[in-house]
Amino acid sequence: MRRRGFTLIELLVVIAIMAGVIAMAAPRLLPVLLFSTHEGAAQHLANYGTAAMAEAALGGETLTFKFDFAAQEYWVEKTPEPVDEEEEKLDTASGDKTKTLNGFPKDDAELERLAQAELAKQSSGGLKAGAKQSEAGLNVLDEQALRMSKSAAKRARGLIGARADRVKHDERALPRSQQKDKFELTGPDEKKMEPEEVGGALLGRTHLPEEVTLVLASVGGKEYEKGVVEAVITPAGIEVETKFWLMNSEGHAFVVTWDPATGQTGFALDNAK
Repeated sequence: MRRRGFTLIELLVVIAIMAGVIAMAAPRLLPVLLFSTHEGAAQHLANYGTAAMAEAALGGETLTFKFDFAAQEYWVEKTPEPVDEEEEKLDTASGDKTKTLNGFPKDDAELERLAQAELAKQSSGGLKAGAKQSEAGLNVLDEQALRMSKSAAKRARGLIGARADRVKHDERALPRSQQKDKFELTGPDEKKMEPEEVGGALLGRTHLPEEVTLVLASVGGKEYEKGVVEAVITPAGIEVETKFWLMNSEGHAFVVTWDPATGQTGFALDNAK
């Protein structure tokens, strides 16, 4: 038996009906779609704060979160540890990339292994005459203590530097006569390193959707509406309470909060802004 198909007129009628239904439903669906984009942007910013705090804690370093109001984008930066120029010169001259200035492995895990072996020797019979020592007369335990001390000092300078950068950022609006003198936080034999973006899957530079705008940010109670706002994230978490107000084209606002007391982030509707 021959099967009958649809005629062109029938198909056109169906298409016209579907177009009419979509036209009537679009005004109702559009706010829902816009709200979903708005909520997604707020959720992403909240998650971004969680990821940044986790990165700082795991890496044991101080990070700086930055948001550019003009570009409507945000990212995280870190300042690499200063390079010891004397150590760098020695490595370059000798071509040896596996030793430090004092002749021990640069890899901290390898140094820890040697230190544990040295402790075992000492516990079984004291420091032996054949124990590994450097030209400066340091054994592996001295080198480990020295390196830990240097690392702690560098991290402390990194934290102070991040706070100083924020102070410097806040002073940009002040007259030149009221701005503080510039100061350096590197040691005498260390080369200052420029900040670099952290990047990665979780902390890559992010641009807000076109339908969403950051209209206000608050860092430690100080509000910003333009420029580049900065927030310091230490290994212990976000330094001060930080909030962001994200508004969509309908005038609705989400406030995203990074809480230093609990280390948690979240967002909620806020109709006051």
